Amino acid sequence: MNSIGYALARAGLIRALTAYSGITTADGAVDGTTLVDSNLIGRNDFISEKTILIVSGDAKDEDKGATSFDNGTGTITLQGTGFSAQIKAGTIYRVLNISTVEIDVANINTKIGTNTDPAGTTTLFAWLAKLFSQGGQGLVYYGKVTQVDDVTHFRVAGLTGFGDAYFANNYRVYVVRDAAGLGAAPQGEMQPCSGYTSTNAIFSHTAFSVSLAVDDEILLLHERVAEVADLISRLGDPSAHTLTSLVAKWGDIARSLDLILGSRWDAAGDLGTDIAAILGDIGDASASTLGSLYAILGNPAQSFLTMIGYEGAIALADKLTAARAGYLDELNTIKGATGIFHEQADVAVNITAINTAETDVFHLSAVSTRYIVRSLRLKCADPGVNTVTVRLYELVNDVLTEVDSFDIDSSNFGTYHSLMDMFGLPHLAGDELQVTVRASAGGPYAVTGQYSHAKTNV
Repeated sequence: MNSIGYALARAGLIRALTAYSGITTADGAVDGTTLVDSNLIGRNDFISEKTILIVSGDAKDEDKGATSFDNGTGTITLQGTGFSAQIKAGTIYRVLNISTVEIDVANINTKIGTNTDPAGTTTLFAWLAKLFSQGGQGLVYYGKVTQVDDVTHFRVAGLTGFGDAYFANNYRVYVVRDAAGLGAAPQGEMQPCSGYTSTNAIFSHTAFSVSLAVDDEILLLHERVAEVADLISRLGDPSAHTLTSLVAKWGDIARSLDLILGSRWDAAGDLGTDIAAILGDIGDASASTLGSLYAILGNPAQSFLTMIGYEGAIALADKLTAARAGYLDELNTIKGATGIFHEQADVAVNITAINTAETDVFHLSAVSTRYIVRSLRLKCADPGVNTVTVRLYELVNDVLTEVDSFDIDSSNFGTYHSLMDMFGLPHLAGDELQVTVRASAGGPYAVTGQYSHAKTNV
């Protein structure tokens, strides 16, 4: 069962999200699928795909999404089977700035794709597949040495899918660690493959400083990865070997990747950690970190540009920029038109209630400004046999209208009455708000208090 606090909070939220309040002028469809308000005739369609909340009548407190709006008749058509009862003339309703179109998760998932998407299609995974493949072969292959014939020949068991000439012409072998796992030579050395025989998975290579051993862990790297060191050396800038320098030179591309992958951008390089997590472990637990990949590949972040080339980088940046714009559109839809509220200083109330006219406690009505009254306290001098009426005015059908009132008399004049006491609301929100006081007779009676509010214009 929802608490009273929950209900009040929901009411306050609904007021803050209200785009339009109206009263139906004719009966809608018997099955509850339409409502009619002639005051909407000729208005632009700000209603379709918004939420309609019924405030009075047989369907009170129900809400439905609006599928369409006819500005020729003022008819709103609701989703599905509509409301549980016919919306008759005189029913109060609200149009809420809540989209009934769910955030297009399915469309986002479609754009991201899956890890089986082929290179050349338009998903993010497909672009990664294109990035990390060349001629149908992977840029990096991890395995273990299962047989050593001599100082220039070794075998990797179970290796399939690679042509003889392809490995010979395009790959180098890089030793991750020695058989004992102690970090001794030939760890860190790289030599080109001069031949490969697919029938027995035997590689021919230039000899290492120390011969390979069975169970050595090796990486077979495509030449385009292996030549990254040569590219970096041509830059003539030692600092270019760091990820920080690369971010400074290619920050927009990196930050776009960061936005898509959802990591927090900071100097620690969280983006690299996220990429590593997505691409997975390439052979041992430490290989999932950016640091391990950096050590193995000689800075994979700088390898990025070498692998895809200038044109590829531009194309990827365009794709990511478009995706970023899509996310921002979703966020703007959620944000709606209420703007950002700026808190104002508290305002003291020192007025008198007279019997010939209403006296404003406040009247907030600046052009293109929205208000939220956070708190209001009012106390009145003893009116004796008379009463002092506090009235609340809000926009209804874009006309300032009295919507509630509260009487202060000799039984309650000593209390500082709150918004909840007077109007049953935790706060007020709208484009125009007014609270007044007036004595029924006699007076004047001193009225004191204070209120706080926020507005969308500074």
